[in-house]
Amino acid sequence: MIVPNQEPVAGLRRFEIMETQTKYPFWNTHLAREVVRLFALAAGGVMTALGLLVAVTPLPFGAIMMAFGLVVLISVSPKVAAIMRRLRERTRPLDRVFCALERICPARIAAILRSTSPFPARAVVVRAPV
Repeated sequence: MIVPNQEPVAGLRRFEIMETQTKYPFWNTHLAREVVRLFALAAGGVMTALGLLVAVTPLPFGAIMMAFGLVVLISVSPKVAAIMRRLRERTRPLDRVFCALERICPARIAAILRSTSPFPARAVVVRAPV
């Protein structure tokens, strides 16, 4: 319904705001979030699998692809995060690799990796002022 003589609201007239809200109602549903989650799970799984395949080459692209695939999987699935937490607890070399990745990755990615740490926040040695 178009009402021509109405005050604009934040640059849009009221009928334009209503039309925008009803134009794509699918994306406001639980089903849409599940579709996006399943797509992210598939993309993360493919990236991790390709990273494993490429990891045998001398170039480090496989490890990078695998790490980003795991970050996507960890951020989307709590079950994958729990599995990674157990793996990091059991295998110390894997935990060291993830700790190194936490230091060099951007803050958002490092926070996702840190969420799988089996140990509480690690103590940082700071020199006392002289």
